[in-house]
Amino acid sequence: MKSEVARLKQQITLECEAMKHAVSGYAITGKHEMIQHKYNQLGTSQGQLAQIVGEQRAAEIVASIYVETME
Repeated sequence: MKSEVARLKQQITLECEAMKHAVSGYAITGKHEMIQHKYNQLGTSQGQLAQIVGEQRAAEIVASIYVETME
């Protein structure tokens, strides 16, 4: 179970980093679509995490990772 939580936290971090790069980086096309796709993936990962740690804790983890990554 701990390894699954760690895997999901890593996945959430990667999704947040991809969104950060999309917002601040150069993109030829589809910047909005890519960010929307990453937010959707983030929601999926949060849902999977919630099944393990509960909704509240999953939301806290995702928010923490998001804020840390986007700074």
